[in-house]
Amino acid sequence: MRGRWSGRRGPSLRACVLLLGLTLPASVRAQEAPGDADAAREAEMFGAPSTPDETPGEPAAPDPNLWGDRAIDERLAAANDPLQIGGRLYLRFTGSAQKDADPGDWTLGNPNLVDLYLDARPTRRLRAFVAGRLTHDTTIQTGDVDPLTGQAAEATEVRLDQIWLKFDLGLRAFVTLGKQRVKWGAARFWNPTDFLNADALDPLAIFDERLGVPLVEVHVPLQEIGGNLYFVGLPGGADTVDQVGGAARVEWLFATTEISASAAARKDQPLRLGADLSSALGPIDVKLEAAVQHGGTDVSRRWEGTFDPAALKIPTLEDRTDDWIPQVAAGFEYGLGYGDDDALYITGEYFFNDAGYDGADLYPWLLAADASRQTGVEIPGVDFGRGRDFTPFYLGRHYAALGLLLPAPGTWNDTTFVLSGLGNLSDRSFLVRFDYQVRVLTRLSVYAFAGAHVGEDGEFRLAIDVPAVPGVEGLEHGVHVPPTVADVGFWLAVDL
Repeated sequence: MRGRWSGRRGPSLRACVLLLGLTLPASVRAQEAPGDADAAREAEMFGAPSTPDETPGEPAAPDPNLWGDRAIDERLAAANDPLQIGGRLYLRFTGSAQKDADPGDWTLGNPNLVDLYLDARPTRRLRAFVAGRLTHDTTIQTGDVDPLTGQAAEATEVRLDQIWLKFDLGLRAFVTLGKQRVKWGAARFWNPTDFLNADALDPLAIFDERLGVPLVEVHVPLQEIGGNLYFVGLPGGADTVDQVGGAARVEWLFATTEISASAAARKDQPLRLGADLSSALGPIDVKLEAAVQHGGTDVSRRWEGTFDPAALKIPTLEDRTDDWIPQVAAGFEYGLGYGDDDALYITGEYFFNDAGYDGADLYPWLLAADASRQTGVEIPGVDFGRGRDFTPFYLGRHYAALGLLLPAPGTWNDTTFVLSGLGNLSDRSFLVRFDYQVRVLTRLSVYAFAGAHVGEDGEFRLAIDVPAVPGVEGLEHGVHVPPTVADVGFWLAVDL
């Protein structure tokens, strides 16, 4: 999760290891309303399998020519421009207030973002896609320090989001090769079966800011039973054959119920097994998602003990490689009609995470562990290994969420109101958000939000208190980071 840089002179490298709590964003973003006119377009442009050739439907006769009728393809190419160029621009302004801080010390952010894509379809059955992302934060000044690396922070970053090629095999299977976006799972706020993404989805995000994942995906429609089968190769980060991972997923649809089962495995990582269900019980939509992980040397672990650097006490690693670690999300959605074509949608969800912690005591240590891996600053006698320890939305053992969505009320057809609440029941910290969204022009949308961080100091009201450690650079006087108590934000989004 992206952090904020502050101060002209950043903290020392060692202090950064304990100050990584500053990288937790002061605000999370509002969920884009269902029914947005551009939602289908964005899904199509950014690689969702929504083209006719990719959507299971009536059985198609096998094509004896793997690449299709070339004469037809040539006529289509001559009549249509095979290359489309577009994207989306976000101008984002955020502010956060910290506990007991003067208004002049409240933090500001301006993390502007633009996504640009090239979408080429030279034939009916061949598609190439490239998408890049540019971010620019005007609040980062020369001399600011990235607390993650201890190096000078960059105001502008350019990253490759997606690069993939898609084609079919006799209209029986559909292959996608390259870095692409993918999301598994049926639940609304938490997705324990989303095995392919390294980072968890921010459940209140306006859009999914995670970059694509290197994949080799083969999609086989199972038209006889109304389902789909996916085989996935995971070459990302693998420099030898035995480091390549794999995953598979099968989906069945019958009546108003969809059931999926999935599995993923990779060297030194746990075996992951999962299933999800989405169905309707009268007027209520219910969603259930469950996963278990077993084995591995990198992420099947949890820290225990006390973190007190002044007393030279540090946690020890709990070995859970022989355990089956469950995660379960269960939720509902109910549409309450109040007019001819208007409804208020109520969503609730509970999440149990056996990999999480019962309280916030070890959060500073988890941040220090992640910073140590990134900076290379080691703590004598401690092997942090790989992976991540501080994983937002998956830190606690028990979570709950509630959302109220009011899209296009009355004659306000371009306006949506959202009220959301997230709670880490284990550390008793909570986040409440109100969001306002409106489309003011054909391609211009406005997003505004205000949030409050309440409850005790914890994940959603993060505070860092490290006592003074004499003789340790940057910690001679201790570290105190007050919690954020309020957020505000204003976004402009333009389709390019």
